[in-house]
Amino acid sequence: MTYYLGTGVCVANKTGVSWYEGDLFCKGLYPGAHLFDIKSEEEQLACLPLFDSFPELWTSAKRPVGGDREEFYWINSGERVTYTNWGPKEPRPGTSRSNCVRLKKATRYTWDDHNCMDNRVTALCEW
Repeated sequence: MTYYLGTGVCVANKTGVSWYEGDLFCKGLYPGAHLFDIKSEEEQLACLPLFDSFPELWTSAKRPVGGDREEFYWINSGERVTYTNWGPKEPRPGTSRSNCVRLKKATRYTWDDHNCMDNRVTALCEW
């Protein structure tokens, strides 16, 4: 399934993958493809029809290991995440393995910090 968003494209991988596997999957799709960055509410809302097909989605947002509990970066550009859509009580303090950001259908696609190794999540890619 492909959705066009401005000059970019949103594509979802239907197979459950860890964050690392999703990152590799996206990079192998097309030159310049990568896990999705959600830099505004407009971007998040534009892809809601795509999101609705999946219970959980990875984004490219990741917390550096040993970094500040509330500091996340878009791994593709290295930019600090400024727009957020955290769910209640997110990001959670004291969860050292929850360094990747996923969106959950059960919470209306709000964000949560999650274990990067969970292989039941869908990769959301863009280029």
